[in-house]
Amino acid sequence: MAILLASCAETQVAGGSGSEAGNALKVAAVAPDGTPVTGARIEIRPAESSSSVSTFSDTTGSDGSAVLKIPNGTWSVLVRKGDLAYWRLSDVSSPVGDTLRPTTRLSGIVDGGSGGSIAVTGIGKGVRCDSAGYFQLDSLPSGRLPLAFSRTNIAMRSMVDLPPGIRALALTNSDSIPAQIASLPSDSLIPWSNRPVPATLARAALGDSGNFSVAVRLRRTDSATVVWAISWTDGGSKGIRIGWRGADTFELDLDEKVYRIAGVPLSTGTEQIGLSWDGHRISVLLGRDSIVALTSRTFDRRSTWKTPEFGGAGASKVEWVAFKRDNLVDDWLRRLSGM
Repeated sequence: MAILLASCAETQVAGGSGSEAGNALKVAAVAPDGTPVTGARIEIRPAESSSSVSTFSDTTGSDGSAVLKIPNGTWSVLVRKGDLAYWRLSDVSSPVGDTLRPTTRLSGIVDGGSGGSIAVTGIGKGVRCDSAGYFQLDSLPSGRLPLAFSRTNIAMRSMVDLPPGIRALALTNSDSIPAQIASLPSDSLIPWSNRPVPATLARAALGDSGNFSVAVRLRRTDSATVVWAISWTDGGSKGIRIGWRGADTFELDLDEKVYRIAGVPLSTGTEQIGLSWDGHRISVLLGRDSIVALTSRTFDRRSTWKTPEFGGAGASKVEWVAFKRDNLVDDWLRRLSGM
């Protein structure tokens, strides 16, 4: 599906003094305590616009409302005051009103997104992805928002549910990935605790050859029970297992060798464990910090291994698992740890 991020020329017209003929659209804002909000800014744009300049604007009066003259069509209505906001689509046939809620922040990684642009259409928020495909959008209204990505030969669109606070996601181009993964929502930080995942998803995502990284974010039950964060083996001695024994003893089982490092604590809070392989070197990270890096060809043989398992034994909850292939991936893992 093609996405057009370039907007038409837009002229800012204050609703109270606009000269264009149009419908009288009433927009109202209510505070979380139920009182009318005076001085809330109203910004109205075409629904598909990515422009930072609003087509119509005004502020709410003492009764928490304003009336703007708007032509027929579907319009994006953003109402904001400080760090409170709401967003609605309107066809100008009925008044728009809602409670202002705390804003949210969205950060993420677009697979193959280097140099591309990502925007929440209709609210004047957009940014260009960096060389790793990373982006961050601040001060977004919470709720269900339209997200659009565009770059040469790549175009994606998704509706994203954003609760107040911080949300992280990874977007993948569905034209170039296995059908199993494409059938999932665009949020590829897959919350295993809340959604059934196809049994062979992890194998499909990581593939049988080539570079890859995988990250699992989990919560440990206690500091005594052995916890296996990642286990990917042939059912015998070949493969890899990453885990902890006791409060601070890290263990890496690699083929027939066992590596243990004392003094690497895994708390009973939420932690991210990352594994990457660049074709020669295996790296294991706890959050942003590297625990171990060593040369190995073990993943050349992974086509005969079983489906990877995440969060075995003493992990009470796996919040999500993220996958990435075919790049040098330590930096990607560090990006995820801050999201």
